[in-house]
This record gives sequence, structure tokens and C-alpha cells, in this order.
Amino acid sequence: MIIPVRGHNLFVKREGTGRPIVLIHGLGTTSVWNKVWGPLSASYDLLNVHLPGFGSSAPSTTSLSVRDHALLVKGVIEHLGLQDAALMGTSYGGQIAATLAAMNPASVTALVLICPAGLMTRYRILRWKWLSRVVKMVATNIFLRNEKMLRRLNGRLYVDPANQPPEIVMEYLQMVRDPERRRNWFECVINGAVPAEGFRERLSEIRVPTLILWGREDRVIPARYAAAYGKMISRSTTEILAECGHALPLEQPAMMCGALRRFLEAAVQKP
Repeated sequence: MIIPVRGHNLFVKREGTGRPIVLIHGLGTTSVWNKVWGPLSASYDLLNVHLPGFGSSAPSTTSLSVRDHALLVKGVIEHLGLQDAALMGTSYGGQIAATLAAMNPASVTALVLICPAGLMTRYRILRWKWLSRVVKMVATNIFLRNEKMLRRLNGRLYVDPANQPPEIVMEYLQMVRDPERRRNWFECVINGAVPAEGFRERLSEIRVPTLILWGREDRVIPARYAAAYGKMISRSTTEILAECGHALPLEQPAMMCGALRRFLEAAVQKP
């Protein structure tokens, strides 16, 4: 279905019955949830929100911040009148989910962060606008047009690069071949690599029960950041999954579904 929110027409895939869970993808594709979709939709009302420029949502003609993306997700929740909704985001989507939970607690009743972005500091040099422009030019005109390099990049998401689902790799390649989608993608990269000032401190404002999931072998956002997230969010539980990299929902779907179910059951019992 298409939902108009703040000047954007967002595609939302919805399936299942039960407690609603709003899913926010990362910088790969909206199909990151494919392997958990069937098992979870049997027990929950799943809503996969496609951010502007991703999946079936049209690209944005303006630059969007993490906060802008969080407000779009909030708009979807309000438009559909969702009650008792849990929010689950992976990677950059986790950063968006945490931002929304901090700035508007009424929007969600439980939060699941899967190897979320937002706390790494090594890319803060990209705050320099001239350097950011140079990196953008190189990335969009050279790196993102090189299929071999893109496949190697995607391979870093997994413990074993051979685990990459071929159809998802092709979906990603098709996305970044479109100039406007490529621009939206890179803007999200910068949002994740150079989070807004005060993001870390705002995590302490999250009051809902929170599950933090991380792949032990994550080479994109190392699992050591799980402790930092857990320290800042008071009502959080952390699980580190073995034999798993950054593409956690695709690489360890059964373990992820089990952890999610245990968490949501406990969250209902402990208000």
C-alpha cells in the first residue's frame, strides 16, 4: 500500500495478524526481512516501511536527515492508527528507530535495534563539507558503478560472503544504478556515519523496553558498540549472536526470531 506522509508517498508492505511490528531497513535493500517475514507474520502484524529511494518508494528530491526519516515512520504509524506497535530497525534503520523512540516515546511500546548505526566516531571527519562532497563524487560516480566492488562490499555483511542471497545482491545493484536512488543512498550513508550532535546522549531518553541484537562477527559496525547502546538505554537487553555478521536477519533468521519472541513476551509481562 502507498501512504502519503510529509510530502512523500511511502510504500508499506503489510502482512500478518497480532501485535504490529514496524520494520525499518538499513542501507541495503528492503528485502533484508525476507527470511524472517514468513515466521514472524504468522504471529505478528508486520509492516515493512520503504524509505524514500528504497524498494518501491520513489526517491526524495530533497535531502533527508535521520530525524526526517524518523518523522516519516512516525507518520506511517499515525496514519494507520497503530496501537501497541513495536519498532524494529537494522543498521541505519536502527538509528532511525532509536531516534524516533527518543524524541516521541508515544509512537512505540517496544524497540528492537539490530546492529544499529549512530555511535561510530571514525567517520566524523566527513562533517567537513568539502571532504563530504569529494567522497560523494567518488562514491556515486566510481565506486557505486563498479559491480565487482559492490559485490565485495555486500560480502562484508556476512561471516561467509557465499551466504549472500543472489536475488538480494541484484536488487541492491539495480537500486544504486539509478542516479536519484544512488543520491538518496549516499545521503543515508552520511547520516549514519556522521550522526547529529547529541544522538548518543538522547539514547538515555528512551524509556520503552529495548532489545539490542548484534552479530558477533559484524565487520561493518563491530559488536563492541552493543555495550555502548546498552549502557545508554536503561530498559535494554542485549544478545550477541554467534556465527553472524552485519546482515543478521538474513544470516541467522531463526535465532533472530527466537530472540524477538522471547523479548516481546517478556515486554508484555513487565510494563
